[in-house]
Amino acid sequence: MLTKYKITVIYIDERENGKAIRESMESNRAGIK
Repeated sequence: MLTKYKITVIYIDERENGKAIRESMESNRAGIK
C-alpha cells in the first residue's frame, strides 16, 4: 500500500519535472541493488 502511494506521487512529480525524478529513481534503484 505504501509503495503504491509512493509510485503515484512519483508519477505525478514526473509530469512536473520528469528528468529530475527519473534520475532520482535510477539512483534509488541502484542503491537497492
